[in-house]
Amino acid sequence: MKQFFTIILALLALQAVKAQGTVNVEITDANWATYWLTDGVDFTSNSDITAYKVTTVKESTVELSLVTGGVAGDIVIVAGLEGVYKVNVDPNATPVTGNLLKVSAEDVVSNGNYYGLKLYEGVLGFYRTAAGNEVPAGKGYLVIGGNNKPVYGLELDAAGIESATVNSGDGKFYNLQGMEVSHPVRGIYIHNGKKIVVK
Repeated sequence: MKQFFTIILALLALQAVKAQGTVNVEITDANWATYWLTDGVDFTSNSDITAYKVTTVKESTVELSLVTGGVAGDIVIVAGLEGVYKVNVDPNATPVTGNLLKVSAEDVVSNGNYYGLKLYEGVLGFYRTAAGNEVPAGKGYLVIGGNNKPVYGLELDAAGIESATVNSGDGKFYNLQGMEVSHPVRGIYIHNGKKIVVK
């Protein structure tokens, strides 16, 4: 019985260490990437990146909405300058809900209705993966049937911008969570009290 409690205490200690840790989030030279969570995370712990989910497919765009965290198994889109960022592990994170992004642990063969996030000739969007081609394991993709559109652009949902609290005249940039951003990249920011789009 003593050995059982020793094992339980060791597992709890390991969980506590993991809970205080960080995970690496890699962003490509496109300044956007899909990210498959291996742990519960808090994206607000690093103001240099922003995370989104795909909520709606429209005529020629997909709508992205801000997320602040997620749990293991969730797939999100992250935006920031190219590099590797540390994000805090959060054992109390809640799952990302209402997300249309899909992910697989194995390569997936497209049926022609799969779209992957890509920067092509300077245009970022979800590009159709031709039937028979593969979506790599661990990469986010959308399934959009009933059309032959080659690409869907990205559209950011402006909901929640008004709720961000920032110093409106300090000349700094803030993300949609109201956190200061030292190097703004493509996306919506608050600058001098106004919503701006960095392209």
